[in-house]
Amino acid sequence: MYEDISLRFYRGTLEVFELYTHYMYEKIFGEPFVVAFKGRLDEMRRRFFDRFKDKRHCLIRLTEAQDRLFAALDERMPEYRAIQTPTVILAGAEDRAIPPWVQRKLAGILPNSRFELVTDSGHCVYIEQPDVFFGSLGRLARTKSIAPDAVALNG
Repeated sequence: MYEDISLRFYRGTLEVFELYTHYMYEKIFGEPFVVAFKGRLDEMRRRFFDRFKDKRHCLIRLTEAQDRLFAALDERMPEYRAIQTPTVILAGAEDRAIPPWVQRKLAGILPNSRFELVTDSGHCVYIEQPDVFFGSLGRLARTKSIAPDAVALNG
């Protein structure tokens, strides 16, 4: 449903897209981030609008791609289970765009994955909890392991 709503706003007029950015910036972040950055959220929203107002096709493609990913889970289960790439799914505990239960389901499907619930975060963990996000990403890149306390491999 979130994808359908987003696509309608992305495909609408510029005025409709701008209205959607207000809604999105109220819903996408977790409460602690909103409280901490309350005075800057409109500036952030404005930058997003300015960046994408003439590139909404990029948002449409991204949304359509993720919609197909989630919609095809049941039909393409063997293909998803064949993915061996180490994957860490960092779900914001307050994510309203892709709820944590959906992300946990995806982690349960991918055989070489780990699910982490990030407290005090919404949909944008990399913005709201950058130390957690980039720390986990760095460990994954260094160690090629999904273990939360993996040590970098020599080599």
